[in-house]
Amino acid sequence: GRGARYTFFTETDHVLLFFTQKGNCYQVPVSSLEESLRPKDRGISLAGVLGGLEAGEACVAVVDMPPGDGAGQPDLFFFTRKGMVKRTPMEEYAVRRAKVAAITLGKGDEVVTVETLRKKDDVFCLTNEGMLIRFPQEEAAVTGRVTRGVIGMKVGEGDALLTAGGIGPGDELMLASDRGYLKRIPEGMIDAQRRAGKGVHAFYFNKSGTNGRYVAAAWLMEKPGEFTVLTSGGQAVTLHSNDVEMQKLTDRGKPYVMALMDDVVTEAAW
Repeated sequence: GRGARYTFFTETDHVLLFFTQKGNCYQVPVSSLEESLRPKDRGISLAGVLGGLEAGEACVAVVDMPPGDGAGQPDLFFFTRKGMVKRTPMEEYAVRRAKVAAITLGKGDEVVTVETLRKKDDVFCLTNEGMLIRFPQEEAAVTGRVTRGVIGMKVGEGDALLTAGGIGPGDELMLASDRGYLKRIPEGMIDAQRRAGKGVHAFYFNKSGTNGRYVAAAWLMEKPGEFTVLTSGGQAVTLHSNDVEMQKLTDRGKPYVMALMDDVVTEAAW
């Protein structure tokens, strides 16, 4: 799962857009959510807030939409497991219904994340097998709400998109393998190419699997800071990005988290 929990400042006249892996968008007015002033409050379950949530449906992104029905806001970029990217103006989702179709998905495909990009950003896509592509955001033409979008990246058989978003000057990409090997890649090492390519290797795995077999978590760091890597065995290891060695795309990472035997890295929070 995604480790980044959504934290943002909002106001009662805003609307939250919840996007799920099944391609639905649920609108929730901030004013309809109960205020919680005590840290110990448990909060409310998503199923209680999102009317019509299907069994097994999970939220993959939350976007804060200010008043004005999305006009003048950044476009939304949808990314799917099979490497599709769809770019749609936010106002297309200002539909006065609690639940609307947000994207048309191909058979067996799912939404991985929905992101807004900064004007200076390129798009990046990264797969579980460590394949990475970067291309100008202009290569994703703007399309309507229920379209499929275009191929952002050709994802290999058995591989799947892990994460995607915007990347720009000064950003760094952090990668963690299932075995707790981490590497930090400055954006300047990642060349832009055309959309719909296979990308380049961003993590090289030893044949023996000693440094891992797949990228378990990856995230973009706009500035140096702390993050926490979580494992299936219950470890929570907090590190500072500056302590992780900066490496080239062809490098194999260094061990920072002791993920042994059945214990594997599952996600990261930053």
